[in-house]
Amino acid sequence: MGKLVHVLLLLSVFSLTGCVTKSGNHNAIDEEQKEFILTKMNDYQGLIKLYREKLNRKEDAKIRYILASHYHSAMDYESSRHYLAPLLADNPNEDILLLEGKNLLEQGRIAEALECVRAALNKNPDNGEALNTQGVLLAQLGNYLGAKVAFDSARAHFVDEDKVINNLAMLAIMQEDYSTARGYLAPLYARGYTGENLLHNLVFVLVKLRDFEGAEAVLNRAKNVDIREGLLESLSKIKPRSQRQLQQRELLAKQDVSIKKGQDDEDATPTLSLSKEPNNEIIAVRAGQHEKYFRMAMESRERIAVKELGDRAPNQIIYELQGVTASDDILHIGNNLMAEGNVKSISIVHKDKNTILLTFLLKKKMDKLKVFHLDAEKSAPERLVFDFYHG
Repeated sequence: MGKLVHVLLLLSVFSLTGCVTKSGNHNAIDEEQKEFILTKMNDYQGLIKLYREKLNRKEDAKIRYILASHYHSAMDYESSRHYLAPLLADNPNEDILLLEGKNLLEQGRIAEALECVRAALNKNPDNGEALNTQGVLLAQLGNYLGAKVAFDSARAHFVDEDKVINNLAMLAIMQEDYSTARGYLAPLYARGYTGENLLHNLVFVLVKLRDFEGAEAVLNRAKNVDIREGLLESLSKIKPRSQRQLQQRELLAKQDVSIKKGQDDEDATPTLSLSKEPNNEIIAVRAGQHEKYFRMAMESRERIAVKELGDRAPNQIIYELQGVTASDDILHIGNNLMAEGNVKSISIVHKDKNTILLTFLLKKKMDKLKVFHLDAEKSAPERLVFDFYHG
């Protein structure tokens, strides 16, 4: 399914106090120009490097906060929390509390995240971003009524309309109220909003309402959309994913366009039905870009046996995961992970009831790839990790 988009922090640019010398002014201008270019390019790794250098020169709460924000945008949530920690210990303001809540949300620590967001709202009940994030968290906990109240409040405080309305539509989708969801999404689309999440959710809703012509028209107008055979019929058979899996990742992810045609029954799912599940099961799939590598990790109840298949092609690597299964929800999440760096796309499908095929499609020949296991710990299950390094 799609994913509930919680609004990223608006990153304010704080200028360092310039020196009185011409050289100092020149350096400050060069730094501002560099930051402007990096921001326009969404080059978070470059911004992280820039702000690490600033913070290294002089401790400054604003600089530290912006650095933590850039780490969050780069999906390195642990590093974001690391740099945010000193600010949290010293009477944090609403922005600091909200960023910590968003980091915790991304790490799946929903109760702790909600506590931080509520603390931010205690400081400023009119913080639209905090209200929107609160809606995401309440939805993940199954409190749809509370989530709708939060999203409506965020909308009233002028949080980006496309994001909030998309979230309201997703609440309707989760409750299988597709007419209401269309009522939210169609007017936005008609007014020219073409965000990826909105488009994918609109297509999904139209298909669920059996409006195949309308769904195909949206797909045909979108750029770089691959309309696979059987896609629309297959989407019509997907149900919203379970609450347990919603807590593994954000609520919305773009629809899987590689689903094969399912059965004729409207309530059937297009993925493999297992008559007897193996003991081991993938319970979560995560991915994120780090400074030197892109990481994908699979969490499971027991260690997964993994084998690379065939000779490695220049732009494709295939692994066979043996003695393990995954629910339909996990397969949808895995197939919709945001790929970064040299990884173009990720595909996770059942080969048979005890075997999963994992395929990485690359943008170019891989420089270095590490595959390894991380043993289960008190706070984390067994993990199979794939690290793709880039030069």
